[in-house]
Amino acid sequence: MSTVLDQTVVETETHAHRRLLAKAKAEGTRLGRDAQGRYWASSTSTPGKSYLVTAYSCECRGFVAHGHCKHHSALLSSMGWLSEDVDLEPEPTKAPIVELQHTPGAWVDDELTLAGHYRWVQTRTSLLIGGVEEVRIVGGNHDTTPVAIFRPGTLSATDLNVCSTHYDTVIHFTKMLDPDGCERALAAAELFPADEFVEETTLIAA
Repeated sequence: MSTVLDQTVVETETHAHRRLLAKAKAEGTRLGRDAQGRYWASSTSTPGKSYLVTAYSCECRGFVAHGHCKHHSALLSSMGWLSEDVDLEPEPTKAPIVELQHTPGAWVDDELTLAGHYRWVQTRTSLLIGGVEEVRIVGGNHDTTPVAIFRPGTLSATDLNVCSTHYDTVIHFTKMLDPDGCERALAAAELFPADEFVEETTLIAA
């Protein structure tokens, strides 16, 4: 059984302003005001060029692309709307991705049969998001049982897939639930080594 969780640093708007303000100071961005009361910020990449900046906008390409820039943050600071006494590095937040809990199939002693008899325990993989089971996939490898797909809150299979292996079915649902983390999640669940993952290629159980 293996678990995959990722950490993603999420930058808040406040942290972005403080980071950009520090950049403006380090690069020597200057603010000026013309006779009409408009604010202008100097360009550090193009000497002699200035951008019209207001409390809500800036003419530079950075603001157009991202909705914030060092010129805008510098103006907010000069107007007293932005404090500088907070750590510039935001705390990482855990972003839940697909978690796989995998139990391989195995032969076990079956107390309900005569001594020496064994019972096959089916391969089982649960796909969870944020700790909540979304899909449970049972069977389909090393025996003749077709793949049974269970949905949350159900006691019987809602789908029987007789064409694909257990691993094919896990790959299909993992791609659906977490396209970007599919390879990493499958490898961490020890379904197969990461270097064996090939897009759109059927994987055969070892």
